[in-house]
Amino acid sequence: KGEAVSGKATFSDVNSKSWAYKYIGYLEKYDIIKGYNDGTFRPDAEVSYAEVIAIILRGLGYVNIDETSGTTWYSGYIKRMFEIDGI
Repeated sequence: KGEAVSGKATFSDVNSKSWAYKYIGYLEKYDIIKGYNDGTFRPDAEVSYAEVIAIILRGLGYVNIDETSGTTWYSGYIKRMFEIDGI
């Protein structure tokens, strides 16, 4: 039996009454999602390709990817994705 999904989202724009609150908090607790530098999560925004890759890789345990060493925050995630795929 797995762990129950629970958590408290700390993002300023995630309402505690939202259906997604505990899920966002759970993913935040395990650093699978990080939100934006301004402390928001933007729950109604579209998720970019780069954000999806980052979420998937973090969920798979790739947590030590440098977000500062490329031209964009997600350069390391894209590089790691191609390394895993063997392309």
